Amino acid sequence: MNLAGIAEGDLVHCVDALDIGYHPRTGDIVEVERVRFQGREVEVSLKQVEVTPDRVLLWPVSDNPRWKAPLELTEGLGENEEVEVQIRGLVLNAIRRFHMV
Repeated sequence: MNLAGIAEGDLVHCVDALDIGYHPRTGDIVEVERVRFQGREVEVSLKQVEVTPDRVLLWPVSDNPRWKAPLELTEGLGENEEVEVQIRGLVLNAIRRFHMV
């Protein structure tokens, strides 16, 4: 999320998406959970929301070439591998950590 101004080591303040009845809006930064392999692999990351007429895309917003492709909330449906992607929280702000060199 470095291109969105959130650097490695920063702290983020999130609110629970279910508690606030969150509905995805383009431009929001959210905490996303992706579960694969029947719960044996769980990944939590930050993504930026893009709502299109037919789907919701979750973008990494990073200059790291490894993290360029978006996730979809429907990722894995109908495939042999079951993947669950859900928005867990809405990021309200980020706190930059000071590191002494």
